[in-house]
Amino acid sequence: MAKLTASLSLVANALTAATDPGLSSDAISFTLSDILTTTNPSQSISRSFVADGAPHNVLTAAVGAAVGYVFVHIVSTAAADDFVNVAIQGATTIPMFAGEFMFLPTAAGRTIIATPSGGTATIEHAFWTKG
Repeated sequence: MAKLTASLSLVANALTAATDPGLSSDAISFTLSDILTTTNPSQSISRSFVADGAPHNVLTAAVGAAVGYVFVHIVSTAAADDFVNVAIQGATTIPMFAGEFMFLPTAAGRTIIATPSGGTATIEHAFWTKG
């Protein structure tokens, strides 16, 4: 079985919380990480180019896997204010802009559906089965 290390670090208002609070007057700084055991089947990072404002199935989590992990990254969109509605089959869509990403667990056989708001979007995606 392989190991997948997931790490997330969030820092906001660390330097200006007292003088320029913005949305929050509290400084936020934390890091979370986990070592996840994975097994086959998996799909390494792939790229899809989706266009025309129609829904595209960009990835289907392996049917034989009970639980897996999905990674989706919006690499680029046609225009700065374009976004991509991303949904896991049967769930509400999430609008994602260029540069944004998500990493989350999902059930077996779920399809990741991407619908660009305009023009062509480049999307990276991957799937790992929980071991």
